[in-house]
Amino acid sequence: MRDIFALQDKVIRQIVAALAVNLTRGEQTSVERAETRNPQAYDAVLRGWAHYRQGPEDETNKAIALFEQAIALDPGYGRAHAAVAAASWRIVQSNWESTTQGGYQRAFDRMEAALVKAMRQPNALAHAVSAEVLSKQGRYEEAFTEIGKAMALAPNDPANYLSKARILNATGRAAEAEESVRWAMRLDPLYSPDYLRALANSLFHQQRYEEAVGTVERLLALKTDVADDYITLIASLGHLGRKGGIPEAIRTHNQLNLAAGINSITVQYSGGWFWYGDMFNYDPAYRDRLMEGLRKAGVPEGAGTDIPFEKYRALMHKSGGYYAVTGATTIDLQQAKTLHDRGVKFVDVRAAPDFARGHVPRAFNLDVATELSRDSLSRIVGKDEEFVLSCHGKTCPDSAIASAKALIWGFKRVYYFAGGFPAWKEAGYPVEASAKN
Repeated sequence: MRDIFALQDKVIRQIVAALAVNLTRGEQTSVERAETRNPQAYDAVLRGWAHYRQGPEDETNKAIALFEQAIALDPGYGRAHAAVAAASWRIVQSNWESTTQGGYQRAFDRMEAALVKAMRQPNALAHAVSAEVLSKQGRYEEAFTEIGKAMALAPNDPANYLSKARILNATGRAAEAEESVRWAMRLDPLYSPDYLRALANSLFHQQRYEEAVGTVERLLALKTDVADDYITLIASLGHLGRKGGIPEAIRTHNQLNLAAGINSITVQYSGGWFWYGDMFNYDPAYRDRLMEGLRKAGVPEGAGTDIPFEKYRALMHKSGGYYAVTGATTIDLQQAKTLHDRGVKFVDVRAAPDFARGHVPRAFNLDVATELSRDSLSRIVGKDEEFVLSCHGKTCPDSAIASAKALIWGFKRVYYFAGGFPAWKEAGYPVEASAKN
């Protein structure tokens, strides 16, 4: 007993020595390479990650503040930058118009900048976030390469398996996605709500709707504030032919979205374009199944549905996360300002509550999901008249959708302002905040 501490030290040294023998050269290098030499910065990242794991928007914003505190203490701390990227990406994917962090367009810009800095000291989290971003851009081969790098650096990190599950779901491999997320759950038994979300999606895509409902109900019991969780529930109930619970789920979804200034639920938009982030390159069969489930649940089809989904989608192209529309003239901020000064009409296709909080002076408002149609647009502009379409910003699909539809309806002079209202406001140009026009 007198030599207990000496014995403890001896045992620890022997354990470390035994483990080191079985580590690969890459693993030994990883162990020896400290992420940061600043213990306060390391502590800030750990505390931030605890908030991040909780899931809701307010906890995510608290996490970002702590990650940025870590960066202030150690500007070269790669994992801290990667953590900022991960949290900012969650804001984008969750469709949160965060007041404390500047909305999901600014969150996207912050994510891109943080990811560049994180890659200067490559770490598993940086590669995992990069993989998810590439997946949403439809660059799936690159996405799988990136998640492979993440798993090579941290083969037992459950977050890597979770990211891989999301990519597998998007590419039509739901059974593999389920296997990946369940492995993540075994690695992290105290898993966050994100794990249940990915599991529910993989079950839904496998048409195991009963299990999907049960999983979403477990998720909702955690007081999620991600409106798209209710889309998964509604579509699952629709496929099961159940009516109970659907009106309440639709109401809650719309309350969450409208409070954030986002569209009400519709089949065409919620099932075809934005479900846990942009769905432009999502597996078509899985997307169609989601839309069909919403349709069976009695969800409104939406506005402008005289054009088949694939017809107007065919005019839209995506590169590096940003849209272009064949036939529309893409304009930048300065061109938008010049057109506005010349009296050209602006049509903002955001949801009414967000439009009312702020918009380009004299702009008209037609919600792309619920109001934009041939007739409603014709009441504002003529077929041969110049006009500008805009929305939440350069990563938002709404004004690209509107531009494609307008062209098919026969409008000839369509300007697609990709930067939208966020770019206008950021530049310090005049802004109106009023009731809808």
